[in-house]
Amino acid sequence: MAYIYPYTGLDASLIEPFYDAHALAFPLKNDSFLENVMHKGLRELMIMVSLMMLDLWIFMAIVISTSAISVLKYISIHRCPWDISTYGGTEPWIPLFGNLTEGAKPGQCFPGGHASGEFALITIFLGFRDTLSNLAKIGLILGLFLGFAMGWGK
Repeated sequence: MAYIYPYTGLDASLIEPFYDAHALAFPLKNDSFLENVMHKGLRELMIMVSLMMLDLWIFMAIVISTSAISVLKYISIHRCPWDISTYGGTEPWIPLFGNLTEGAKPGQCFPGGHASGEFALITIFLGFRDTLSNLAKIGLILGLFLGFAMGWGK
C-alpha cells in the first residue's frame, strides 16, 4: 500500500477542494475555528490524553511493583533483625537463599515493604526521562533517597 499510494493522486484530490486556484491560496488557511479548535485544540487534547495515559502507566507500575514486593514478603522465610537471636530475638539467622530450620515459622520480613514503596517512585524517572528530564531526575533522586531512608529507618 505504501508503494502504491504515491501513484493514486488521492492526496491531491483531497486537497484540491480547499484550494482557490484563482487566488493561488487556501482561503481557510487562517480560519479561527480550523486553526484554534481543529489544529491547536486537538493537538493539546492529544497531549493531555497522552499525559493521562503516562500517569496511568506510572500508577500501574507503582501498583505492580509494590504488589510484587508484598507477594515476595508474604512468601519470605526471613525474619526481621529484632527477631534474630544474634540481635536479642529468639529466631535463628537464615542466609538469603537458606531454608527454614525445623519448627521455625516464616518471618515475612524480606524484602522491606516500606522501602519498596519509596523505591517505586523511581517509576517517575522511567516514565518521564525522555520527555521531562528534570521531573524524571527529581523522581529518581526522591525515590532513591526515600527508599534508602525508609530501609535504613526500618
